[in-house]
Amino acid sequence: MKTRLNAAILALLDSIALEAEELNRLDGVAGDGDLGVTMGIAGRAIREELAANEQADMPALLTLLGKTTARKAPSTGGTLLAGALMRAARTAKQPNVSYSMLLSSGADAIMELGDARVGEKTMLDALAPALDAARKAEDTGAGRAAIARAAGDAARAGAEATSTLTARHGRAGWLAERSQGSPDAGAWLVSVILLALAEIVPDPAGGLELTEEKVP
Repeated sequence: MKTRLNAAILALLDSIALEAEELNRLDGVAGDGDLGVTMGIAGRAIREELAANEQADMPALLTLLGKTTARKAPSTGGTLLAGALMRAARTAKQPNVSYSMLLSSGADAIMELGDARVGEKTMLDALAPALDAARKAEDTGAGRAAIARAAGDAARAGAEATSTLTARHGRAGWLAERSQGSPDAGAWLVSVILLALAEIVPDPAGGLELTEEKVP
């Protein structure tokens, strides 16, 4: 038996694994070409951690995800993702936490750790539109599934739009011309994650807020 929360994360890891080759390809345009590989390594470690010790609530699970990603995927992308997860873990401890609050805390962490801003061809260019879409959906009183779907769709649109941007950070920044016309790998990873969550979060009940319910 496993909690619905942990089952959702396993499904999310499956989605990332299916995109591994595309993540490697995008990362190889102006980077090391190993983002899919490093995410796969982190994903396998997370699976092992969950099998050994099920996490019963969202803060604990996000902390596990962040720490394991930091340890197993110590690349730039892995470090930024880990930081976003750890910041979201702290936010998740607040009462009545919303989807947009978690996204906002992750965006803040990426801005601080990567010294990045929207428009610089980074993860933020997928995460920022996702945050805006989630807030707008929440303001209309949409259910969790609709909020997650709006965020996922906006993240993918944002990731695709990075093909028109000029990279300013890391190796991609040094090879800015080479990355022109290709989406940012980190932004694509964010869109993969948020689109996967959109498939996982049910409505009107359930989803990532159910911490104790067991599933087969």
